[in-house]
Amino acid sequence: FIIGALVTAAYHWNYIPHRRFTSSEKNIPTIHVMNDADKDEKDDLPDILDSARNYTETKKPNYEEEFYTGGWPNSNKGMAVDVVNYGLLGAGYDMRELVWKDYKSNPHAYKKENMESKDKAFRIAENLKTYMDRHFTKVTTDKYEIKEWQGGDIVFFKSGHVAVVSDVRNGNGIAWLIHHYIKMQGGYEQDVFEYDDWSSVTGHYRIRKDADKIIKEK
Repeated sequence: FIIGALVTAAYHWNYIPHRRFTSSEKNIPTIHVMNDADKDEKDDLPDILDSARNYTETKKPNYEEEFYTGGWPNSNKGMAVDVVNYGLLGAGYDMRELVWKDYKSNPHAYKKENMESKDKAFRIAENLKTYMDRHFTKVTTDKYEIKEWQGGDIVFFKSGHVAVVSDVRNGNGIAWLIHHYIKMQGGYEQDVFEYDDWSSVTGHYRIRKDADKIIKEK
């Protein structure tokens, strides 16, 4: 019984690998937003996805809730928001600059206690969600509307967690997540979204088709 429970828990938290499916294998069309903020000839949505994946695969950050002078982590440490921020940065969106500019222009949109400094503000998940409520496209929060979950989307949870949606699917077509939530994590790209632990979605966002305006107005 104990061994069975341990195996079940290990599978649940992805310490035992799960089978991966592509979107095409599940007949799920890939959406493109038809925007390329950093002019690298890659659509923003796959650019966010690939940048988030590259961050986790190359830096392999250890989970630590710390803040840094200059904002961006200067070590191999990181937390959930960093997966999102580096994903967006790699596509041309510097959230340190964008969140602070939006706050200065619209201070009542943000909680004052969350806006102590420019270096901290963009690494607080609640601030990212506020920004995306204002400037990103809102998409369904129903994880079973599987065609509406695209690689490069951003998802927020009731717990305060945040993740980048993967283009990898499980057997039911539910998207995997690229995320960072504990020190001893069984990989950064995981099949955990279908479990009750990750069911309380509070926001699902996609970069806008006219997102270039965000950069031009920075």
